[in-house]
Amino acid sequence: MKVKQLNINLLLYLLLFNIIYLYLLYIQSHGIADYFGRLTEPVITYDLIRQQFGDEADAIIWEYLDRVFGANSDTEFKFKPHFNTEKNIAEYVRNKWYIKADTPAHVLKSLDTYLKKFWILTNSVCLYKCDMNK
Repeated sequence: MKVKQLNINLLLYLLLFNIIYLYLLYIQSHGIADYFGRLTEPVITYDLIRQQFGDEADAIIWEYLDRVFGANSDTEFKFKPHFNTEKNIAEYVRNKWYIKADTPAHVLKSLDTYLKKFWILTNSVCLYKCDMNK
């Protein structure tokens, strides 16, 4: 009798474990807490871009960012897929600025300042609530 009860308990635990595992896979594939309508998707607002880059904001948006589809306005952006890491952004900017081993110190300092603006964008990401009906 006790062995039968242990087997039933074991089956219930395995079933519960599988349900939790499948739910975690679902969350991982659909974003954070998508089921509850709190899917967090990185969004960079135009105001933040303008604050960091000033008059260059529109050029930065054109070169590095895409408009967020489904957003409420044209003021929300995300990085283009090939700029998915800070390392990719830094490599692109270094190549664009033709940084070599003999680059003068003042240029390297300007590059560092420029890249810090991107780090502020990547670390100051705003979040918005996605539409449950999409």
